[in-house]
Amino acid sequence: MMPANNQTTTQINIADEQRNAGRDFIEYHIRHFNDPKLLMLSVPEKELDQQSIQSGRHFGYRFGEDFNPNIRKKVIALKQQHNWTEREVKNLLATGGISVNRRTEEVKLYQDKCTYIFGWVAMGIMSAYYILFILVISSATHATAWKQMLAQLTIAGLCMATFWLFNRRVIAPYRLLQRANAVLVKN
Repeated sequence: MMPANNQTTTQINIADEQRNAGRDFIEYHIRHFNDPKLLMLSVPEKELDQQSIQSGRHFGYRFGEDFNPNIRKKVIALKQQHNWTEREVKNLLATGGISVNRRTEEVKLYQDKCTYIFGWVAMGIMSAYYILFILVISSATHATAWKQMLAQLTIAGLCMATFWLFNRRVIAPYRLLQRANAVLVKN
């Protein structure tokens, strides 16, 4: 016959309250403010928006810039009005799609068609450059086939990275603002 194993178990729940969960243990919920990522994953979006309005540090962590409370409130209002994600707002702030005047505390959407056209023209020029570069590499007779393939794949990777960057920083913000203006016109 085996002896009984007397073990005790300690459970710690990370949250914001304490309760007596039963006859033999008490739960303690502790909010974990040291890690902003954990806070952002565990708190609802509306509460995060409210904290971003109240705290410049929190707003800066979420969106990459720090403004005064009035500007933060206006940016969050735009985010909620258009159902944008944090990444979209951060990208619009970084690229100038959301124009912020700190002196007058004015926040407005800025849609620049010239930048959008420049993005497409630059992508066309870069694609022609990369295609020409790949053709030059393939016509090189002194290199072995595997070296040519490696060089072509490297150039293709650079081409894809360039297109991703232009799309992310120039073309996608313009399209996002076009959808926002369509929503404004519709309402």
